Amino acid sequence: MLDVLAPHLVSPSARDTSAAPTSTAGPSFLSLTDDLAVNRPGDSLLPQLEGAPTWLNRQVMRLWRQNDDSDSRREGVVGERITGAKLDRLKRRGWRPLHSIPLPSGADIDHLLIGPGGVFCLNTKYFRNARVWVGDSAVKVNGGRGHPYVRNSRHEGNKASAVLTRACGFPSP
Repeated sequence: MLDVLAPHLVSPSARDTSAAPTSTAGPSFLSLTDDLAVNRPGDSLLPQLEGAPTWLNRQVMRLWRQNDDSDSRREGVVGERITGAKLDRLKRRGWRPLHSIPLPSGADIDHLLIGPGGVFCLNTKYFRNARVWVGDSAVKVNGGRGHPYVRNSRHEGNKASAVLTRACGFPSP
């Protein structure tokens, strides 16, 4: 991750703080008391796991070949927590990671990384020991069908850009 971001990294003392936002207007679905900095990676997935089958129930379901999507949500939490821990290490380089940012649609942005090199919107997926191919518009895992993760990430990035531009009063691509 540091290699990818290296061209955008500067030491914290070299940051230009003169362009600090002057507007406090935020998105209408969040109140002024909502502090996004306290959100932990994967927090948005936890309510979806309430009432999910226990470990023993999941094993019985597997024996009966019944599908349970709570496993993918649990893996999602693991993936977001791993990514979040790595992004949090960038704080010492002048970056501010935010996690589990709610959207009005009920979806969320997994991670938003704000720093000297700009604003980056990250969507986390967790595929253990998998072969992953990333194209311009799709992602294939273990040679399977393409998933629209790239399209979804672009949509989330555009949404974040629109909200930040409106709140800051200057373009935030």
